[in-house]
Amino acid sequence: MEFIVDLDKRTCDCSEFQLDEIPCEHAIAAIDSIYQKKSAFCSAYYTRDFWLKTYEGQVNSVGDSTTWVIPDTIKSEITKPPDAKVMLGRRQKNRHVSCTEFKKESRCGRCKRYGHNRKNCTNSAAVHPYARKYWKKMIDYIK
Repeated sequence: MEFIVDLDKRTCDCSEFQLDEIPCEHAIAAIDSIYQKKSAFCSAYYTRDFWLKTYEGQVNSVGDSTTWVIPDTIKSEITKPPDAKVMLGRRQKNRHVSCTEFKKESRCGRCKRYGHNRKNCTNSAAVHPYARKYWKKMIDYIK
């Protein structure tokens, strides 16, 4: 998929550049190709000077919520969250796996087939030295 970026107008077809006024990934690729600073294409609202101007004035606190005077017309419109019912039993630790997801099937490091691992591989010619059947043969040989 291709997106058209106009750096002079600061627009992109994905419209993130216009909404956030910060270069989107397509605009960043275009800015990198002309070797310019990415910060030059950001809005002036994201600069340090604007941040300092935001907080230079006095900010009044709202006070305690018990002292607020709320008209009855607005009180009736305020909705409170529903009472959360605490469910019995132990909480679930693992997430529910979606039906569209599939588990990664194990692959053997010796024969490269799926469905088993090296430890219980029966397809290889050489027996792994740590396999149980190897040790059983060794114990029988020693006796």
